Amino acid sequence: MEKSSNKLWLRDVNWSAFSLLVVTIVLCVFLDRKFDTFWTYQNMYSIVQEISMECFAIFGFTFLMIMGEIDLSVGAVYAFSGYFVAYLMAFGMPVWPAIVCAILACALIGVVNGTLVVRFRLNSLMMTIGMMLLMLGLRDVLSELMGGSTLKSSYRAIARVEIGDVRVTIIAMIAIILVLEFLLRKSAAFKKIYYVGENLTSATIYGIRAGRIKVLTFIASSVGAGIGGILATSHVSAANVTTGDKLEFKMVTAAILGGCSLFGGKGSIANSALALLFLGIVVDGMVKYDVEVLIQQLVIGIILIIAVYVDTLMNKEKIEY
Repeated sequence: MEKSSNKLWLRDVNWSAFSLLVVTIVLCVFLDRKFDTFWTYQNMYSIVQEISMECFAIFGFTFLMIMGEIDLSVGAVYAFSGYFVAYLMAFGMPVWPAIVCAILACALIGVVNGTLVVRFRLNSLMMTIGMMLLMLGLRDVLSELMGGSTLKSSYRAIARVEIGDVRVTIIAMIAIILVLEFLLRKSAAFKKIYYVGENLTSATIYGIRAGRIKVLTFIASSVGAGIGGILATSHVSAANVTTGDKLEFKMVTAAILGGCSLFGGKGSIANSALALLFLGIVVDGMVKYDVEVLIQQLVIGIILIIAVYVDTLMNKEKIEY
């Protein structure tokens, strides 16, 4: 009886998350031994602070991947939202109304993405690539109109708000991770996301309104990316066209490393956030080794290819030839 219970315990372990945690710890130990400045409060705080803004984009993105969909427009929306707030403020709009307008614009993007995918059965990969190009074009237009003007102080102050000695973005990230992970595990409404990803036909037969859930999740993905982009832009003195650059590929890599599958039905908010932390540490290590930016992108690309390959091997039964 005891052997049987031990086997059940081993079966319940999330080996993907456990492996990622072990690799992250090993990487931290290695970098700490190589660089005295790695395991310092300032360096770790800087890594977590950067992740805290990108994490807003991973939440809805993870939900979509659990449902077997993908949103490659997150990086462009991330960049557009920050520029849009700055543009509206340049015409005299106060910071909070400008932020509300930007979030509503991001929600509209999510509605368009979700509606075209659900109603017209467009492939979410190709659909969101088109939206990505559209939003990057709008970002470039706003960039030309603003001409590199400095952001107003009221906007720059948002990402610098602290509670104690900790930035509010970090506190918000931790709180949202805990809440969403709890809801995914315990809430019947959120568990429907898994049901839709595992078997769309069966979920529909059992009365789950899969289309509505997908549209809402596309909205959540765009709004989350928009909020992250607003925070990231307010963290600098002027809007930067590199904000959100290739973020969509970082999201895919983090989600798959965190246990999501391109075939749907799997995933965890906490694990995706852990994978994002892992990638942040990898990039920080490469910076300390003076690795060029192009090589950094190459490394992230290799990690993504390996993650996709492993995901495909583990889901062979779902592949139709």
